Amino acid sequence: SGIESEVLNFGFSSKSLNFITNLFYNEAIHYKPDLITIYSNRNTAFYDANTSKSFYSDINVREKNILSKISYYLFENSMLFRSTVKIKQKIRNFFYNDLNNDEIVSFKINGRKVKFLKEYFFITYPKILSDILLFAKKNNIQVALIKQPLYIDPSIQRKIQNYSIDKLWAMMIDKRNFVYKKYPDYTSFYIFSNAILNKQLDILNNNDKNFILIDPLDEFLGDEVIYNELFYDYVHLKPKGNRLLSDIIYEDISPLLIKWK
Repeated sequence: SGIESEVLNFGFSSKSLNFITNLFYNEAIHYKPDLITIYSNRNTAFYDANTSKSFYSDINVREKNILSKISYYLFENSMLFRSTVKIKQKIRNFFYNDLNNDEIVSFKINGRKVKFLKEYFFITYPKILSDILLFAKKNNIQVALIKQPLYIDPSIQRKIQNYSIDKLWAMMIDKRNFVYKKYPDYTSFYIFSNAILNKQLDILNNNDKNFILIDPLDEFLGDEVIYNELFYDYVHLKPKGNRLLSDIIYEDISPLLIKWK
């Protein structure tokens, strides 16, 4: 479009929102970007809401104060400090057993029982995104948050994406509904967690206009979609899928690029 620009790829595979947050605050910010895009759902749900792996959230550097920066540095560079944080999380996990049944949900994934916290989906996740938006606003950076499509069962996914997050969580912990009757635990978890985190972006969009919400779900889950052309599996995109996603992102951010030009 004749717009001179520089694009930096900070994407890492198998990373979650906690990792992205620290990468933004401690590295990407130094490049003084005009716009950042964040596309994180499946890994965020599995790693950050997972009680056995959520220790990383203890050292989120949201305020960029000296203490938090020291904690982040030690976590990245000291095996002793990292081990201490993990031990703290293990002790905390022991007390998770006392939570009410509606505050935690368990699934058998890869042969072991994994627990996920309601608190993350309803409080921590939107709080982290709000912190990112506030930090970006202070540094005059626009943010584009992108919903992530998973291609598991489009008819079910289209149906439940209109449910409230309270209803979605109630269905995820009940395990007697139509989703669990059709799919095993771990597949149902991804269906519900994906819908909840995408729904949180809708809620955030109603409360905060400091970002662009990009929603590619219709293009990826529509009746006319040929799954094998877009996806390698339920989550990873083929080149054609990546091109479709990039075209959708460009269409939504192009007004900003034209203004900056």
